Amino acid sequence: MASPLQQQSLRRKIIYFGLILVLFTLTLVVRRAGTYGMESMANALEVREQNLGEGDLIGTVLQLSLSGSRGMVICYLWADAEGKKKKHEWNQLDQRVSILVKLQPHFISPWLFQSWNLAYNVSVELDRVRDKYYYVARGIDLLADGERKNRDNPEMRFSIGNYTQSKIGISDENNTMRSLFQMSCMKPAERDPARFRRKNGELDWTQFEDFCTSHPITVRRLRDHLRCKTPEDVIDFLRDNQKIPSRYEDPDPLSDADTAKFRLLADRFPALPPPSEFDPSDVTFNTDNLGDDFDCYGTARAWYSYAQDPLHSAKKKKPRYMAKIIFQGYPARAQAYVAERLQQEGWFDGDGWEITGWKPASLGSPDGPKVSFVVGRGRNWSGDAWEKAHQMYKDHGEKNKLYMTPEDLRSLSPEERQDYDYNRNLTNFKHFYYRSMVERTHEAVAGRKAFFNADRLRKAAEYTQALRMYESDAAFGPPATWPKDKAVGWKRLLLNNLEFRRDQDIQEDIFMVHYRYLKLLRDRREAPIRQLLLVTELLSQKAEPVSPWNPVPLYASAKTTIPFKDFPFKGPLDDIDDEGQPFFSPDVIARALGRIGSTGPVVMSEGAKLEPAPLLPPRAQP
Repeated sequence: MASPLQQQSLRRKIIYFGLILVLFTLTLVVRRAGTYGMESMANALEVREQNLGEGDLIGTVLQLSLSGSRGMVICYLWADAEGKKKKHEWNQLDQRVSILVKLQPHFISPWLFQSWNLAYNVSVELDRVRDKYYYVARGIDLLADGERKNRDNPEMRFSIGNYTQSKIGISDENNTMRSLFQMSCMKPAERDPARFRRKNGELDWTQFEDFCTSHPITVRRLRDHLRCKTPEDVIDFLRDNQKIPSRYEDPDPLSDADTAKFRLLADRFPALPPPSEFDPSDVTFNTDNLGDDFDCYGTARAWYSYAQDPLHSAKKKKPRYMAKIIFQGYPARAQAYVAERLQQEGWFDGDGWEITGWKPASLGSPDGPKVSFVVGRGRNWSGDAWEKAHQMYKDHGEKNKLYMTPEDLRSLSPEERQDYDYNRNLTNFKHFYYRSMVERTHEAVAGRKAFFNADRLRKAAEYTQALRMYESDAAFGPPATWPKDKAVGWKRLLLNNLEFRRDQDIQEDIFMVHYRYLKLLRDRREAPIRQLLLVTELLSQKAEPVSPWNPVPLYASAKTTIPFKDFPFKGPLDDIDDEGQPFFSPDVIARALGRIGSTGPVVMSEGAKLEPAPLLPPRAQP
């Protein structure tokens, strides 16, 4: 028989076991007790791991194993990471950052700071562009991983788009960065240098022409901006940058399969978001064949759109670091960047780009005569991009009360009208809306194309052709069309769009085109005008603006003559519009001339005065 002490011990064990069963049962009841149960409350407060974002088994095990010492380990890792950065030990820094974010996965600041650290601070310390590109991609992928673990965070989503836009699209090496970015979107087999070689080592023109046709924007940037003047140079660029971050897994050398598999999301670059409620039609991480026109600005637009969803969720999370109305305009602004860059690189309409001096007339004689071929045909490149930008700005304006009809404005209270005016000024909505509205038109696209081609010809020292392009009907038109009632091209476009021509940013942009045209005109037609000017100096005492296209007397007083290099020409936009206002305001002219360091007038505005200067000597004859 058990002793009294043993009996007491047994009774205590039975009581404790019974209490454990009772408490466990109560816990289950409380946990699942309808609306006020622990599980329901945890879901409502979003404190469960699965509510916060994707779980990380390794990170959770690491956190639990450190228990109370986790804080000390985190402090040590932060200090050690800074030390590794100062010593330029980038691989060790990357390792420390990976452990840091695993130990505090739901603390937003480490994700934001360390991703910025890699994408900005580390990348600029490297010399080779592809090494910079690797750490920019590493920082963006790190932040994208943090976003998956912390869902519905507008700042993280916005920052992914902002990093992609600024570090790739606006960097000093943006031409190389954007080319590498577009290569990251290609399937590895498409950009494999071995694809373009026959077994005897000769260039396979069928494959290379197919690559140019599939990726015209990338090839044009390589040729025009990265000194890839021959097909061999293009292939060398692809070879030198074959090992870069990519969306697809590297092909298996032992397999003949032509299919490319996506990498895991954590390793995939460019990082793209899931489908967004703001714009379900935008690209996602599962979109295949993004197209050669998809670039860093398209990625930024997708993330900016995805960042709008938390603003309209049940919790209505707002951005903490900028005004909400500015935050809401970023998707449309990114699309406008897409359109702007297409025009800057020469993609306007369906005419495409003619590649000259590459393809041999006879494939059997690669060193023989060359023939041209055209890529990028059949698509309204910048017109479609501006059309989408305008639609996005219009939707943004209507949803957020930045665009209203005159009838709607009259119905606003004084306080509502004050908010309306304040938000429009804060976001510069009028500029972006009216610019996109005009730039999408056929006339604007044709004019931009003419100006682009004229500037290209001017830089190539083909001055006569450049002048003809400037004076084409799509651009400024010939001098006979410069009066307002006969205006064509860009002048007619300005006259027909009041808000567009009154915008000072637009004025400065067009003034620079106007300035280059008049400077070229003066330089090319100096000799005949100089002779006429000299004769006029001797025969007349009046001073009038110069008209260099008509052999009429050129008036300038002998006492008020100015050097020819500073003599003001009157150009197509040096008059007034239908409302009596100059096409270029004095502030715009001063700002533009100050930007280029001009010391003398090149255009003649209404009422301009000629300053005194010494008499011109006769020009020496060669």
